[in-house]
Amino acid sequence: MTPEQEKNVLSVDQFGDDFSSPGDHLLSDKFVTTRKVFKCCWCQGPIAKGERSRVSKCVMDCEIQTCRYCGECCQAMATDFDEDDCQHLGDRVGLHDADRQERNAALDLIIEKANA
Repeated sequence: MTPEQEKNVLSVDQFGDDFSSPGDHLLSDKFVTTRKVFKCCWCQGPIAKGERSRVSKCVMDCEIQTCRYCGECCQAMATDFDEDDCQHLGDRVGLHDADRQERNAALDLIIEKANA
């Protein structure tokens, strides 16, 4: 992903109307190169060590939350920005929902081992 595409991705509001309580706000929103394995907040898939990913920190419902987005979801955000729609990113929401609990348990084990 080019720096220009990363800039476009950062302009995509991934929280939409989720900022509903007084005091909800974005603290930081940037691209990083991950130093360990994480789980994507959007599709629930893995974010590999060394992958460029979007990281957003916010205060929501009086709690600080961190959301990380994998390269594929970021590419979908970039495509949606270019095409001025939400179709590609919308297709990735819940991409792994069918077997989410089983997959998340297995992914949590993989992340734990990779980061040990």
